[in-house]
Amino acid sequence: MLVVINAPGNNSAASGILAHVLFKVQAVGVSPIALAAGMNNPSTFAADGAWTRLVIGNTPIDTTTTDGYFKNDIRETVVYDSNNNDLFDTGETVIAGNTPPVGTALKADLNLTFVDLNSNGLWESGETVVYDSGHNGVFDTGKDVVLVGSAPVNQTALVRDPKVKYVDSNSNNHWDDSRLGPVALFTYSPLVLQAGATATFDATTSYDPDTPPPGIANYVWDFGAGGAQGGGVSSQTATVTHSFGATQSPLTGNFSIRLTVVDRDNNFTGTKTQRVYVAQIPFHDIQLASLTALPSAPHVGDKVAITAVIKDLGTFDEQYNFTLTYGPPTTTIDSKTNQLIPKSGTTSSTISLTYTLDTAGLATGAYEVDASVAIPVDSNLSNNMQRQVITIIAQSSSQYVYLLVGAVVVAAAIVTVGLFLRKRRRRPEQE
Repeated sequence: MLVVINAPGNNSAASGILAHVLFKVQAVGVSPIALAAGMNNPSTFAADGAWTRLVIGNTPIDTTTTDGYFKNDIRETVVYDSNNNDLFDTGETVIAGNTPPVGTALKADLNLTFVDLNSNGLWESGETVVYDSGHNGVFDTGKDVVLVGSAPVNQTALVRDPKVKYVDSNSNNHWDDSRLGPVALFTYSPLVLQAGATATFDATTSYDPDTPPPGIANYVWDFGAGGAQGGGVSSQTATVTHSFGATQSPLTGNFSIRLTVVDRDNNFTGTKTQRVYVAQIPFHDIQLASLTALPSAPHVGDKVAITAVIKDLGTFDEQYNFTLTYGPPTTTIDSKTNQLIPKSGTTSSTISLTYTLDTAGLATGAYEVDASVAIPVDSNLSNNMQRQVITIIAQSSSQYVYLLVGAVVVAAAIVTVGLFLRKRRRRPEQE
């Protein structure tokens, strides 16, 4: 498997083409390229935080990929069946490919031909073997496949030897230049999904290009992490259903759904990944997120700083009413109506309001600071109010003593300065 990783310091700023990769498969099998992406906070979009949820912040990564299949350069083995018994026997010549186990079944293909240099009608070591794709008895440059030996001149005559046979590894009754993996394809419905919905995924269009239908042996679906809300589903049928979370705990956001198909002839795999967006069910919800009143124990005459934070948690822009009071007796600090707050997910869906309460002239004791916010339709009324209690206390006796001492000190200083200036004025008269 080839893995390409791009990990910049700031994923949200990454853009453009990750990579163009050209490579050649050198061994049996299929090499899918898997594309995956991380995210800053997966729990924001899915309860189980599966790696297959392709989002960065609030921005989806549009990753619809057709991984498909890659050709494998190992051609089906061609053997000279010297005793013509349709089985590979010890000592028989392997013309092209890997040596099969003794007893492996061999088949004839009329297009397996050779250039008969000595015109005896029998293939001999050193003679070029060609797959006559056009089945016309002559070599066509650029069309026919040379299995062993040098490419002959265009239109060179080709001859068939019935003992030149092959190992039909995918049971399709003809020699293959390369064994192919399956192509995974799928659709889903409905195309517009909401949280808690059940979708049908259909992979009936998947196929194996070198095997007649049904060429797919197994379908493996990956909907995310394990558990009731995600996990892989393996099925021998092409159609499955999947629910994106239970109704009471639905999942929303971007999901990377990956299908892996396994073919019947070589057990090769092909993959297909699509991004599926599951939308949140629309709702109204405004919240009085916090209320602070500091200091909570002011002295008479102190100023109390009050801050109220309002959030729109729903999916709609809202017109809200806000009230802030203190008491007893109940006294209004502020009352706002028809104020706009944008829907959740925008940078301005949180509003902070600040006020100053002057305690001068207020009696000592406990006061309740109440804030409330309301919208015409609200799916959750339990988060619309908050209360803070402040306790106004009298200036302490020690504070009065300090004030008195301070006043005496100031008065004494004034008297001292006055006497000093008086002496200065008398001194010139005496001289």
